[in-house]
Amino acid sequence: MLYQQAQGYFISPPMLYDSIDQWYQQWQEKSASLAITHAK
Repeated sequence: MLYQQAQGYFISPPMLYDSIDQWYQQWQEKSASLAITHAK
């Protein structure tokens, strides 16, 4: 019971990795667009 409750408060590892992956992709896109604007 307590363990199930605790699980609700913590992000499960797959979800955590998914969000890190999304954040990394967004960061790559942003840095790529920044590099393009600086290159002009």
